[in-house]
Amino acid sequence: MPVLRVRTSSTTSSPRSGRSASSSRAMSASTSATSATSRGSPRKSQSQARPKSPKPAEERFVVGTILARSLDRGYGPDGEFEHQYLVRWEGYGPEEDTWEMRGNLLEGAEELVEAFDAGDHPFTILEARGIRARTYRVRYCFESEDVPASPFAQEMWHASWQIKTKGGIRVEAVDATVREFELRNTPGMTTRQVRLLKDRCILDILDLHVKRSKADRKKRYRRYRVRYRDQRKVAEEWMDLQKMRRLFGDEARQVVDEFEGRRPEGDDEPVVVLTTDYEDERLRNIQDNLALMRELGL
Repeated sequence: MPVLRVRTSSTTSSPRSGRSASSSRAMSASTSATSATSRGSPRKSQSQARPKSPKPAEERFVVGTILARSLDRGYGPDGEFEHQYLVRWEGYGPEEDTWEMRGNLLEGAEELVEAFDAGDHPFTILEARGIRARTYRVRYCFESEDVPASPFAQEMWHASWQIKTKGGIRVEAVDATVREFELRNTPGMTTRQVRLLKDRCILDILDLHVKRSKADRKKRYRRYRVRYRDQRKVAEEWMDLQKMRRLFGDEARQVVDEFEGRRPEGDDEPVVVLTTDYEDERLRNIQDNLALMRELGL
């Protein structure tokens, strides 16, 4: 059980009041065989006896859920440059949530911290503004039907690329959430219109080349002339489907299928012989050798 312990006054009754009472002094921590402990805002343990000495009592609090990780890092009380984590304490509601330094939590809730860091940071899109430069009001916090969002969660206006970089969230997860939000909140919005709102998107496929390897004439490689937008820059480039997927995600397959569906049936693609790098180098060596032989009069 992830338990945090801190010395506070005898009047401490909640994590936030305990946090206030103890924030100006160094916090002590200890570890027992039954439960790990850490510095921070703790919950009192019912089984813990009060010390007979006049020193302040130790309050113990149980970490219920880690809701969020700060977008930026700062220096903790131990001088470490680290993130903070928003904690929901067991037995307390959202109004008692507190931000705790990573180093404090690792002393008693290491498994929860590592599990949180292993996945995408949870976020919710609350509203959007702009058309060409689309931005979203994002709440970076875990929430569900059983776990309400924290009033202390960070809310920021971010473009989709900022959600990916600031939150450290996978491209696929951000794109899926943005697409779901737009389709749900913008009446009449088509899938293509949603796609064009992204910071990097395919505008159109202009042409197709089918390349054939000289080493294996049965193998053919399809390359597409892609017009795309990256932020405010529009460019064109020849790409295969693998590169398109790497740059644009799952939408690449959808756009290719749309392009192939528009092409007339039986339309023969231009076939270009594709020589390998090895083959190119071999041919160059042959030409160089012939030139050398001519120079030597052979």
